[in-house]
Amino acid sequence: MCDEDTLRERVYGLIDVARFDLQKATRFKVDGEWKCRVDVCEYIPKDNPAVILWNPTLTDRELLLALVHELTHACLHPPGCDDFVQDEYDKEEPCSHEAADIICRDYGVSDFQDVMLKRGVKSEGLKGNDNETVEVMVERVQAALASSDVCPDWATPVDDKFRWRAAKAEAGERWRHGPTSRRRADLQRDIYGLSRSFDF
Repeated sequence: MCDEDTLRERVYGLIDVARFDLQKATRFKVDGEWKCRVDVCEYIPKDNPAVILWNPTLTDRELLLALVHELTHACLHPPGCDDFVQDEYDKEEPCSHEAADIICRDYGVSDFQDVMLKRGVKSEGLKGNDNETVEVMVERVQAALASSDVCPDWATPVDDKFRWRAAKAEAGERWRHGPTSRRRADLQRDIYGLSRSFDF
């Protein structure tokens, strides 16, 4: 049965099995006003385990929806990689927003956009090949949620950042001259997977 409780159980199960470090962000006072480093949630893949910071003012339900959103980032950026730069984040953010909305709707939660809008997060809208990226995110996260007791390949930590960067660069070149953006992340993973067996 697909409902909000099932979504909650599966999301937290996936975060646990993937060993993501779920951390409450610290609040601090600035000019007598409480601030937080994170507006809603933030996925930080550079460490192993990867960290998901969340704003302590979120309700349980807001946190759940925000975690679905962060998992859509995580499925493209494995723990231990250091490739999550601001420019890439800005391009990926509308896709993650759309993908999270689709995933939530599949579990009967139809107000993702409204909840995020109340938190001050609005979607910028999709561009170009973004629909393909959304499809990849939805497929990967849905598959992982369906078997949330098994760590998905995309949550496997990167054991060599140099090789990950090289694989990403090669995938980027092939992507610009060949396959669609839908397969770019898979191509990165394939190249990186192959490169693990070689010493270069």
